[in-house]
Amino acid sequence: MTPEYAQLDTKALEIILGRFLAPLIIVVIGWIVKDVFLDLYKEKNKAVREEQLFRLREFYSPLFFWSGVALFDYGKGKEAEALKALSALLEKGATLLPLKHYFTFIKLVEHLTNQKTSPASMKEIQLARDYVYSEIELLNYVLFRINDDFDLGKDFNLLRPIRTGITIIFEGTLQLLALCLLAGVGYMLYVLLTFSPLSRFSTLLLLGALLVGELKRRSSLDRAVRLKMTGKKK
Repeated sequence: MTPEYAQLDTKALEIILGRFLAPLIIVVIGWIVKDVFLDLYKEKNKAVREEQLFRLREFYSPLFFWSGVALFDYGKGKEAEALKALSALLEKGATLLPLKHYFTFIKLVEHLTNQKTSPASMKEIQLARDYVYSEIELLNYVLFRINDDFDLGKDFNLLRPIRTGITIIFEGTLQLLALCLLAGVGYMLYVLLTFSPLSRFSTLLLLGALLVGELKRRSSLDRAVRLKMTGKKK
């Protein structure tokens, strides 16, 4: 093979790698990365939904019910069930209430156990119960009312198939845009890393700066948590 043909073959190979094979590999990698991020997003949404269901069904709804039952005129010695339920709820849900409302329910427990402390006023109890019910309404809307999946009349809605089709197209478009964005970023990095030593150095410097920024962010979060745990101020 003559040097001219060898040079042509080398150029043809560079063209195939640079214009066809490399972009194809980048698109495939972008698709895989997109699926990984999408799976992480779905797992996060699943965890968030489970936590929201727990708060609605296991804390706020029972708390609203039992805090009302605790106000009944039982007669002496008849409030044991409400006391037990309220104590269990407040024990596991201290972080789910504003401090003032939490202490209001604690005062209600103290009242049920005949403690010699000043009882909560009806206004304080009503404000605390209003807060709990507002959380119930919000969680119920987010979990069950924000779409019509739980609407019993959805099958009689003539516009629902159109809305469903638009939703599917919208979600598909978002996935396509995510793929294009990831592939574009990957191709840009490929071009920068193969263009010149200076561009390689600049790219690595940029990636290093991003890594340092992320490490600093995590360090500041860790420091804030530690200060919170020790009760110190920044």
